[in-house]
Amino acid sequence: DDEYDSDMNWDIGRTVVFTLEEGQVDLSWDCGFSHCSAAGDSDVPTSYALRANVPNPFNPRTVIRFELPRRSAVDLRVYDLSGRLVDVLIGNSFAGAGRNEAEWWGRDTAGQAVAAGVYFYRFAAPEYESVKKAVLTR
Repeated sequence: DDEYDSDMNWDIGRTVVFTLEEGQVDLSWDCGFSHCSAAGDSDVPTSYALRANVPNPFNPRTVIRFELPRRSAVDLRVYDLSGRLVDVLIGNSFAGAGRNEAEWWGRDTAGQAVAAGVYFYRFAAPEYESVKKAVLTR
């Protein structure tokens, strides 16, 4: 944690704590992928988790949520029933501690719409891996 300095860089993955002298109020900010948000102890999960996509079945878009207890390198990929890679939603990139999400628009890596059917999304982070099923309707 850093004390506020007007010349401070807001780096991804950094937690910044502001303390006001009167009343001693601490405000923490966690900087994730592309934004900073207020964080409290209850906002940071204690373990890794991959949630079911919402909605499911879906057309044309679904949201895949995952939770991280600390800033971690994550990988989130979509596969078809035969195990072929369909799309890379997050490719070994760092995500901030807390609740995160990614969208899948039912398209492959080339941006082409994929057929209706069952797909699997695989999430990997340090010491954690999970696979869940998504159903695309057309």
